[in-house]
Amino acid sequence: MKWLLCAAEQGLPRAQTRLAELYAEGPDAPLHYVKACQWFILAMTSLHGFHFERAQAGYDRLSALLTSAQLATAAARAKTWQRRWRQSAALKAAKILENDALKSRRRGAHSPAAIGKTS
Repeated sequence: MKWLLCAAEQGLPRAQTRLAELYAEGPDAPLHYVKACQWFILAMTSLHGFHFERAQAGYDRLSALLTSAQLATAAARAKTWQRRWRQSAALKAAKILENDALKSRRRGAHSPAAIGKTS
């Protein structure tokens, strides 16, 4: 389950669906229904076809067992997770671009064309 959680947290929707199913079917399942719904919601935002229908069916099955307050909690947690994940992805992309720019400047200073130039 550890690796599945890591994959789900990386934004992989099929892993999110499977993680939700495990939360919904585990020995303490009723304690984890809100968490399962959160992962089903996240998965449905990225899936299509059969996989979307699978996540939707799981969500529908659990939502019948939860109160409206619990469903609202699951939706709020999913929204918070998405916001944090997008921010994290944006920071990672910015860091990659910054590192690439730094490498380019370093290479440019040592290139044959730059060495032959005088200031």
